[in-house]
Amino acid sequence: MIANGVIGGKKLPVLANPAGAAQILSGYQAVGSMGELIEGAVPVLAAQTITPGAAAKTIASGQYLGGVQTIAGDADLVPGNIRSGVNIFGVSGTLEVPQMVSGSIVVSRALVFDLVYSIQTGLRYQIIRNTTNVNVSVMTGGILAISHLYGGTSSIGDFTYSGLSGRTTLSQTISTADQGNIYVEMDVFPITGPFTLNITVG
Repeated sequence: MIANGVIGGKKLPVLANPAGAAQILSGYQAVGSMGELIEGAVPVLAAQTITPGAAAKTIASGQYLGGVQTIAGDADLVPGNIRSGVNIFGVSGTLEVPQMVSGSIVVSRALVFDLVYSIQTGLRYQIIRNTTNVNVSVMTGGILAISHLYGGTSSIGDFTYSGLSGRTTLSQTISTADQGNIYVEMDVFPITGPFTLNITVG
């Protein structure tokens, strides 16, 4: 025990709560109240950049921050880059991501028509023959287009629809000299989710 110790002409005070190794930085030393050498044990955490990820990251307690601790940001963390319904670090997404959905086309009688429907990589074209039910897979945000003839003796009749909204109709004359003045009609529907399209043939 140090009794009546003097340093630089001054008497050492009596310490009521002397520091131990756990209160001294690693790499530093001190003399204890019994004259013993104390090696510092508090770890020093150097400057670092922490990049957020899927799992939480922590800085353990009992460390001395020996440099700036930076939490990385990312300018791409904006609503338009995050899928709708997903929240990342407090940013709610607004991006609508196309999804493949199932659809069914039910017609009132067997017939021949052209079916064009969009997929993410392009257009798929199909001719449907002698059937009253067709199942397709369509990407949301895409279209379903039904093409057929009408207005003449070679026509398969006008189509009326139920089950899908947002219909746009495009018609083009094949030939004004053709018998019965036949037209090609294309009915286009935007796809937002699973559907059943009912077609009644006139």
